[in-house]
Amino acid sequence: MNCGVPSYTSAESLANLAFRVLDLQPDAIVLYEGINDWRVRPYRNFDGAYFHYRKVWDGSTRSWQAGGDGEMAGGINPLIQYPMPEGNGDGAENARRNGPWAFQRNLQSMCGIATAHGVKVVLVSNVIDDNNEYVRKEPSFVRGIAEHNGVVRDVAAEQGALFVDLAAVYPRDEQLFVDPVHNNPRGSEIKARLIADALLKDLLP
Repeated sequence: MNCGVPSYTSAESLANLAFRVLDLQPDAIVLYEGINDWRVRPYRNFDGAYFHYRKVWDGSTRSWQAGGDGEMAGGINPLIQYPMPEGNGDGAENARRNGPWAFQRNLQSMCGIATAHGVKVVLVSNVIDDNNEYVRKEPSFVRGIAEHNGVVRDVAAEQGALFVDLAAVYPRDEQLFVDPVHNNPRGSEIKARLIADALLKDLLP
C-alpha cells in the first residue's frame, strides 16, 4: 500500500504512521524521507516542530498561486506551506545552522513507534537528478540531500532497520526524472525494483 502523501515532511509522516498507517497492520514500512525535510531548513525562523514551515490549510484557495519562485513551489504547497519570512537572509547558511537534528529525531521516532508495534522498518536513501539545471546551480541542495542520506544511514544502523542505499546504485540518467527529485514512470519502476530486490534479499523470508 502506498501511504505516502505529496509534500509531507518526516513530521507529517510521523503523525501519519502513528494515527493511520499502524491501523493497516503492516508487516513492514518503507520510509523514503529527506528531500522535503531539506525545504524546511533554509528558513531563518526554523522551529524543530516545523511550525515555521507547515500551516494548517483552511480549505480555501485564497493563497493558491500558479508556478513557483524557486523557494516556494506552486500547486498545493502555497496552501499548506508558509513562504520564507521577510529578510530571510542566506538560505544556505540558515540550513547549515539549523542542521538535520529534527529530521534525525523524526526518523528515530518513526522507527521506535514501528518497532513497538512489531513492524519492520526499511529506510531508503534519496536520489536526485545530478544533471538537472537547478541542482547544478544549488550546491547547498546537493550537500543537504547527501547530509540527510547520511542521517538515514546512521538511524538505520542505530535502530536495526534495513538500509537500502538507493543513492549509491540508482542510474545517473536524467531521462529517468521529470524534475530534480521526481521520477517518471520508467524511473519509478527502476526505483521500485531496486527496493524490492533489497527486501527480497534481506527482509522477507
